[in-house]
Amino acid sequence: MSTPSPVISGETESKWLNYYEWTSKSDKPWPTLSQAVQSFNEEEELERTAIDLGCGVGKDTAHMVKNNWKVIAIDAEKTAEEFLKKKIPSEKLDQVNFVVSKYEDYLFSEKVKLINASYALPFCSPKNLGDVMQRITQAISIGGRFAGHFFGPEDSWSKDDSMIFLNKKEVLQFFADSFVIEHFEEKEWDGISGSGAKHWHVFDIVAKKV
Repeated sequence: MSTPSPVISGETESKWLNYYEWTSKSDKPWPTLSQAVQSFNEEEELERTAIDLGCGVGKDTAHMVKNNWKVIAIDAEKTAEEFLKKKIPSEKLDQVNFVVSKYEDYLFSEKVKLINASYALPFCSPKNLGDVMQRITQAISIGGRFAGHFFGPEDSWSKDDSMIFLNKKEVLQFFADSFVIEHFEEKEWDGISGSGAKHWHVFDIVAKKV
């Protein structure tokens, strides 16, 4: 299995620009986000408020906007906003609030129906992950969902102690209280990243708060 890189490890802002230019060629959202949005569509959910962590070039944010969501799009790189705006029709830009911030520093002071974290949380500081996940799960309102990814211990970046690598039990533990797991898939494949070839070990998850 091969997939385009969602991330670049340990690169400078100029190389993030190269990454944004590369990934902006595709408008296809990540399947976890698509599944969560589709579930809300089937439920005819009227409250459509979301936070997109590490939004990057905005593929997931654009998909949510297309489905009538209001999105707080968070990314540590100001450059991401330029790419995000290109993916959203001008008449719908008022549905997006772009915030330049590390998601670890974001307060999650509002309740939302969806928090999306596509290939973002593995880059959380290990000392902060517990607090960040607590803030995320508390910010999701009843009937809302989390969609995102975590890296597993067999990932070839797992020797990087500045990143997060979890086993299945550790991932599911974050959602053990007040959540129903709607989708969970463990995947491994040899592919590429923005910094070269690597072995991927990824957990996909969509969880609904009940």
